[in-house]
Amino acid sequence: MLVQKKSQKRNIILGAIFAVLIVVMIFVLNMGPSGSDDDLLNGVLNNESVVILPAVVDIDSAFFGKKDVVGLRDRSGQRYVGQFASTPTDSQITPAPEGAYILNIQVGEKLILYWDFSSRYVAVKIYRSETQEKKGELIAEVSNRNYYQDTGIENGVYYYYTLIAVGANGQESDDSVKMTGSPTDIFAPQSPVGLAVADSTDGNQVQISWVDPKDNDFAYVRIYRSQIEGSLGTLILDKAVENNTYVDKNVLEDVEYFYTITSVDTSGNESEKSLLPVGGNNNPFQPLF
Repeated sequence: MLVQKKSQKRNIILGAIFAVLIVVMIFVLNMGPSGSDDDLLNGVLNNESVVILPAVVDIDSAFFGKKDVVGLRDRSGQRYVGQFASTPTDSQITPAPEGAYILNIQVGEKLILYWDFSSRYVAVKIYRSETQEKKGELIAEVSNRNYYQDTGIENGVYYYYTLIAVGANGQESDDSVKMTGSPTDIFAPQSPVGLAVADSTDGNQVQISWVDPKDNDFAYVRIYRSQIEGSLGTLILDKAVENNTYVDKNVLEDVEYFYTITSVDTSGNESEKSLLPVGGNNNPFQPLF
């Protein structure tokens, strides 16, 4: 009887030990120890001290695999705001002039070229050509200002400009700015002054004299004749003459004529039309001088 009780007690202890081993093995398999399963099992069976390390966690599957986080990552195709931008530049490279344009102030024979100031260049070289394919001649090298007035050029002609920047080290920009412009003139010259009309002694011609305006682009005068006061009448002179004097020989004796004289510039602009005589002279044949 005593032997049977001891045998039952031993069976219970062995069963308990076996159950513990089973639990340990299940725990190890689920948690993923740092050592191999065989090493851990051998350590337990040999009654050795076994250190169980924390399981290696897969960050991507454990966190970013969640639905709400995946939803955030799916927004990568959307535009982000509040970002900062930076463009690396080489300080040794001279950039081409920026913001360049041409202004035609329409006074004739002049174009004004503008560009932006920049700390990356100290001067701008300007080339001009009358053909698009050529850079042309160097007409100016400008520093300390951001504009250049090209004067003395011909109205109605197209000019092609090339702008090249010059850096502090003397290096010129590889890139250039090309612009095109044509000067025009829309402003009429001043009217002739000192107008005078004189009848000849034989009564079959009228002499008209004037003083040319001081406009730089003045070309010549035009003279109109009419038999009706206030009417412009017929154009009888449309070219330059010497001594600022014109003699109208196509007149009849005892017929009253009214003359209008204007000035014309090189662009064809015509001044205001002034009816002769002037200064309160009611007789167009009475001399004013």
